[in-house]
Amino acid sequence: MQLINITISAIAENGTESTLIGICAVIIGPPVTKRLVSLTREFWGPKVTRLRRVIADHVAPTEPTDDQGEEVVHLPERV
Repeated sequence: MQLINITISAIAENGTESTLIGICAVIIGPPVTKRLVSLTREFWGPKVTRLRRVIADHVAPTEPTDDQGEEVVHLPERV
């Protein structure tokens, strides 16, 4: 809450500077955000993939199950 009050008071005191900073943020913000997202994906992507693979290996059944005795029920298509 205090940060919001400080920001609002700074904007109220420095209208021109705040406007220029806002315009710069609108122009510079998207490319910077895009680059940060790509760096984050490059760093965390392989780690998440490896973790998913480890979890899948631990959750997978150790021996194949034989489901030949169960009947498959086909439900009618929804319209």
